Amino acid sequence: MFMAGLRLNFRTFATHKILDTPIVPEKVVDHAYTTKNYRYLPGFSFPAPRKLEQIVKHALLERETPAQIREIWTEFHASRMDSVATVWSPEELSAMKERRRRCPRFIYPVLKGDGKFFNLIAEWMDNYCIFTYLEDYKRDPSRAEPYLSVAVYDDFLERKQIALVRGDFSGHLRKRDAAHLLNLMRYYYFQESKWVETFNRDPSNFDFTSYLASVPRKLTLFAHLSRFLCAFFPIKPHIQ
Repeated sequence: MFMAGLRLNFRTFATHKILDTPIVPEKVVDHAYTTKNYRYLPGFSFPAPRKLEQIVKHALLERETPAQIREIWTEFHASRMDSVATVWSPEELSAMKERRRRCPRFIYPVLKGDGKFFNLIAEWMDNYCIFTYLEDYKRDPSRAEPYLSVAVYDDFLERKQIALVRGDFSGHLRKRDAAHLLNLMRYYYFQESKWVETFNRDPSNFDFTSYLASVPRKLTLFAHLSRFLCAFFPIKPHIQ
């Protein structure tokens, strides 16, 4: 139901000017898994939002201090090869909620080096955001596969003043790509919002070339933590 809702919204988004014009075609590269008729990796499954209780032992984690929750959450995901994670403050979450309500969609380049990249299109729905490959979407919105699924958990927001954020990604992305996308989401929705605002509210003036030049090439997501407390998690990290 969740994905069906997003796909319906993506159909509406087809009228957006950015999808009707070439986007630096000489530098955009075919994605590795959309060439030679390969649709996805062997064993590929769609990344989908999960309930927090499916990831952590909620009652145990709730006993910890905010600093300990942050440490446990980030270090658990640091060793996983199917997901990335971070934490947001109440101020960040509040500002981002308001902005994503008014500006639910945005485009993100995945940089491949030597000036090459491919684009993902993302859309927010409540506390979830789904990223799909732009070229797949332009060909057929109903068949655009999710590459990254981001969930924001506000379970501890009131008592601990912290929001947990997780992104599950498919084999189409490297972990560093998914981590960078998670950082870019925060950067454009909380810090440098002019591009998101223009893309959604004044699309005719959205200059993709200038936007691409402005995209930060490196942002820090994970802290280097000293210990790993898997006792709080019902599953062990799955390493692909």
